Amino acid sequence: DAAVIAHGPRSCTHIANQTLQASGMHALQRTDTAIPEQLRPNLFSSEMDEAAVIYGGSVTLRTTLRQVLRYQPRAVFFAGTCPSAIIGDDLPQIAATMATEAPGVPLIPLSTDGNLAGDYMQGVINACIETAAALIDPHCPPQDGLVNIVAEKNIATNSEDNLAEIRRLLGALDLRIHCRFVRRTSVATLRGFCKAPLNLLADDDYLGRLLQGFLEERFGARFASRPFPVGLAATVAWLHEVATLSGRSQQAEPLIEQAQAEYQQAMQCLRRDLAGRRLMIITYNHDVDWLVEVALDAGMEIVKVGILNSIADHGFRSRYAGQFSVETGYPLEQCEADIAVLKPQLLLASYPLEGLALHVDSIPLCPDVGFFSGLRLARRWVTLLKAPLQEGWRKDRALLADNQS
Repeated sequence: DAAVIAHGPRSCTHIANQTLQASGMHALQRTDTAIPEQLRPNLFSSEMDEAAVIYGGSVTLRTTLRQVLRYQPRAVFFAGTCPSAIIGDDLPQIAATMATEAPGVPLIPLSTDGNLAGDYMQGVINACIETAAALIDPHCPPQDGLVNIVAEKNIATNSEDNLAEIRRLLGALDLRIHCRFVRRTSVATLRGFCKAPLNLLADDDYLGRLLQGFLEERFGARFASRPFPVGLAATVAWLHEVATLSGRSQQAEPLIEQAQAEYQQAMQCLRRDLAGRRLMIITYNHDVDWLVEVALDAGMEIVKVGILNSIADHGFRSRYAGQFSVETGYPLEQCEADIAVLKPQLLLASYPLEGLALHVDSIPLCPDVGFFSGLRLARRWVTLLKAPLQEGWRKDRALLADNQS
């Protein structure tokens, strides 16, 4: 229920709008999930032109603000762009001088110009921190039974599906999601962020850790130590922790026992097809336990795990340390040589690989959460391993060559 004014030329707003709409359309087509905030974002442009670049853009920004206020937004964000930053438009000062234009409506400048304020990720970080500082009321009394979700990946196509699974797990503990920081939430909910006595990190990556540190220091927010769980063991541990922190220690047990029974039953079927198969993993994700867990439970042999360098993740960690060979800082050019020596039957990779004489499956950068994340992938491996290494249609080239000769 807020509006965003991109302070720059129309082209800047167009690029941002198309990015949001593309993500929204992808979610709609792939998962039948409609996200109105992406399909039709409340995004406006101050439409800076040549004159504004020379003399300053405060006049065009004021004109746009008056037009936006007709829609009665609960807050208005001023998002900087490269041109407005280069000419030195001071968004905090401009917002302060325009406060009389919008009585009762917060005008919040964001350092997101993509130039002086840093790159894309720094803009995301700045926007989250500046939004929190402007809107969150630190004096809201906590209410039992509420939790906040922090640092979801907004451009991931499975964010809503993951949230639905987290909501289901929390429902077993009689817990309700209060605020999603920041995704599909309202100005009023953000103001009442501190009503939730417990916060859950969606992803333990650079953005998640930074936002957690800020919210803890600025607002005294209390976080569970584990991010959204992926895989059986992680989900069991996550549920136990959340149940303990919320004073509901016993409520998680029935759900856990049911999931463990379903997992073991499914694993009996998978072992018939996967036991003894040789597996190699190459991934940017530094936490691969959810893949290792299901592979070992299915009786597979993990011949190697290669961890690629990633700016979003660091520090390989595994409860299975010592049970398989791991190489951090793995060089991509080494892949074919390792395959020739280790002879895996299945390769899992988080980037496209072609032309290899073995079956290859992709590792999602944003995995599905819950008890059965790895189990769903393992079922796909069974189908993949039963397929021929070379599809029949590829042999048509030889038929065509014979006809031409």
